[in-house]
Amino acid sequence: MREILGIGLVLFCIPLLVPSWKWLAICTAIFLFANIALYVHRLYVAHSGPSYGSPGEGLGILFLMFFALCFFTGAAIKALYFFLKNTKKRTMLYRLNQPRQAKRKQ
Repeated sequence: MREILGIGLVLFCIPLLVPSWKWLAICTAIFLFANIALYVHRLYVAHSGPSYGSPGEGLGILFLMFFALCFFTGAAIKALYFFLKNTKKRTMLYRLNQPRQAKRKQ
Protein backbone atom coordinates (compact mmCIF):
# COMPACT_ATOMS: atom_id res chain seq x y z
CA MET A 1 0.00 0.00 0.00
CA ARG A 2 2.89 2.35 0.71
CA GLU A 3 4.17 1.79 -2.82
CA ILE A 4 0.83 2.81 -4.31
CA LEU A 5 0.70 5.98 -2.21
CA GLY A 6 4.32 6.74 -3.11
CA ILE A 7 3.58 6.43 -6.82
CA GLY A 8 0.53 8.65 -6.34
CA LEU A 9 2.64 11.26 -4.55
CA VAL A 10 5.24 11.24 -7.33
CA LEU A 11 2.50 11.60 -9.96
CA PHE A 12 1.03 14.47 -7.93
CA CYS A 13 4.41 16.26 -7.78
CA ILE A 14 5.36 15.90 -11.46
CA PRO A 15 3.01 18.64 -12.73
CA LEU A 16 3.93 20.89 -9.81
CA LEU A 17 7.56 20.96 -10.97
CA VAL A 18 6.98 22.06 -14.58
CA PRO A 19 8.13 25.62 -15.36
CA SER A 20 5.53 26.82 -17.89
CA TRP A 21 2.08 26.34 -19.41
CA LYS A 22 3.62 24.63 -22.42
CA TRP A 23 5.33 21.95 -20.36
CA LEU A 24 2.22 21.45 -18.25
CA ALA A 25 0.16 20.85 -21.41
CA ILE A 26 2.79 18.45 -22.79
CA CYS A 27 3.01 16.43 -19.55
CA THR A 28 -0.76 16.27 -19.23
CA ALA A 29 -1.19 15.17 -22.85
CA ILE A 30 1.45 12.44 -22.49
CA PHE A 31 -0.14 11.13 -19.30
CA LEU A 32 -3.63 11.31 -20.84
CA PHE A 33 -2.62 9.38 -23.96
CA ALA A 34 -0.81 6.76 -21.84
CA ASN A 35 -3.96 6.26 -19.76
CA ILE A 36 -6.11 5.97 -22.89
CA ALA A 37 -3.70 3.43 -24.39
CA LEU A 38 -3.75 1.32 -21.21
CA TYR A 39 -7.53 1.38 -21.03
CA VAL A 40 -7.96 0.50 -24.72
CA HIS A 41 -5.50 -2.38 -24.28
CA ARG A 42 -7.47 -3.59 -21.27
CA LEU A 43 -10.71 -3.50 -23.27
CA TYR A 44 -9.07 -5.41 -26.12
CA VAL A 45 -7.73 -8.11 -23.81
CA ALA A 46 -11.03 -8.40 -21.93
CA HIS A 47 -13.09 -8.84 -25.11
CA SER A 48 -10.70 -10.92 -27.21
CA GLY A 49 -10.69 -14.19 -25.31
CA PRO A 50 -13.11 -16.49 -23.56
CA SER A 51 -12.20 -14.93 -20.22
CA TYR A 52 -14.49 -12.35 -18.67
CA GLY A 53 -11.88 -10.83 -16.39
CA SER A 54 -10.79 -11.49 -12.88
CA PRO A 55 -11.13 -9.79 -9.51
CA GLY A 56 -7.63 -8.37 -10.01
CA GLU A 57 -8.78 -6.54 -13.10
CA GLY A 58 -11.09 -4.34 -11.04
CA LEU A 59 -8.26 -3.58 -8.64
CA GLY A 60 -6.03 -2.60 -11.57
CA ILE A 61 -8.67 -0.20 -12.86
CA LEU A 62 -8.98 1.27 -9.38
CA PHE A 63 -5.21 1.85 -9.23
CA LEU A 64 -5.25 3.45 -12.68
CA MET A 65 -8.04 5.78 -11.60
CA PHE A 66 -6.17 6.68 -8.40
CA PHE A 67 -2.99 7.48 -10.35
CA ALA A 68 -4.94 9.58 -12.86
CA LEU A 69 -6.67 11.44 -10.03
CA CYS A 70 -3.32 12.19 -8.36
CA PHE A 71 -1.75 13.47 -11.58
CA PHE A 72 -4.68 15.58 -12.68
CA THR A 73 -5.09 17.08 -9.19
CA GLY A 74 -1.47 18.23 -9.36
CA ALA A 75 -2.04 19.56 -12.90
CA ALA A 76 -5.15 21.48 -11.78
CA ILE A 77 -3.27 23.05 -8.87
CA LYS A 78 -0.41 24.10 -11.17
CA ALA A 79 -2.85 25.48 -13.76
CA LEU A 80 -4.54 27.49 -11.01
CA TYR A 81 -1.13 28.79 -9.93
CA PHE A 82 -0.31 29.87 -13.50
CA PHE A 83 -3.72 31.52 -13.85
CA LEU A 84 -3.39 33.47 -10.62
CA LYS A 85 0.19 34.43 -11.41
CA ASN A 86 -0.79 35.83 -14.81
CA THR A 87 -3.86 37.71 -13.58
CA LYS A 88 -2.24 39.24 -10.51
CA LYS A 89 -1.71 42.61 -12.16
CA ARG A 90 -5.23 42.72 -13.53
CA THR A 91 -7.16 42.37 -10.29
CA MET A 92 -8.82 45.27 -8.55
CA LEU A 93 -7.34 44.36 -5.19
CA TYR A 94 -3.83 44.60 -6.63
CA ARG A 95 -4.60 48.07 -8.04
CA LEU A 96 -6.04 49.29 -4.75
CA ASN A 97 -2.95 48.26 -2.80
CA GLN A 98 -0.58 50.16 -5.08
CA PRO A 99 0.50 53.65 -4.00
CA ARG A 100 -1.11 56.36 -6.06
CA GLN A 101 0.95 58.84 -7.95
CA ALA A 102 0.29 62.50 -7.26
CA LYS A 103 -1.35 64.37 -10.11
CA ARG A 104 0.65 67.21 -11.56
CA LYS A 105 -0.85 70.67 -11.62
CA GLN A 106 -0.26 72.59 -14.79
